[in-house]
Amino acid sequence: MESSLRIDPRRPDEWDELLLADLERRVADLPGGRTGLAVLRAVLARRPPGVRPTGSPAETRAIQALRPVGLDWLTRQAMIRFIDRRGTILRTAFPDLSDLERAFLVEIDGALAHGTAAALDRDLRRQNDLTDMFTVARWSASRVLGHPHAFAQEVAAKRARLEPVFVGAGPWTVRGRTVVRTAAGLDVYV
Repeated sequence: MESSLRIDPRRPDEWDELLLADLERRVADLPGGRTGLAVLRAVLARRPPGVRPTGSPAETRAIQALRPVGLDWLTRQAMIRFIDRRGTILRTAFPDLSDLERAFLVEIDGALAHGTAAALDRDLRRQNDLTDMFTVARWSASRVLGHPHAFAQEVAAKRARLEPVFVGAGPWTVRGRTVVRTAAGLDVYV
């Protein structure tokens, strides 16, 4: 489902209903074929309305692994914009998972994400921007997929050591930079 949303991200709540209606039509004449629909309804019910889709299967698995430790609510693909004093957006980052209140970001890296020198350079520059303002913890996709329980425990332990940073309405000043909460994430004025 998350992969389909990545391909067609418009109006995910409406998409969910369209998907269910289409599946119901397709299985209406199949003998006993509705059990899959019940499972799909349960999956859709767990998915917070209107959230951005995950960026990869490993990110989807990460959310599933975080459910038992109570962290499946972490924000998916929050938008963090770096803006100069004139209001020009310099860069935009979409960390995989975020606890914006604690300025904690979780990144899950697959080998293909850094397949070229340009991709690696872009990711390292983004990483440097983010580590100026946030605690950024990175895991490999193979770690998340191969050892999901250990991954979840590690995320929970790292988050537990952090105090809230962005509490209240804001704006906040952190390390000489002004930070403003937006509907989609945070704006950082550099």
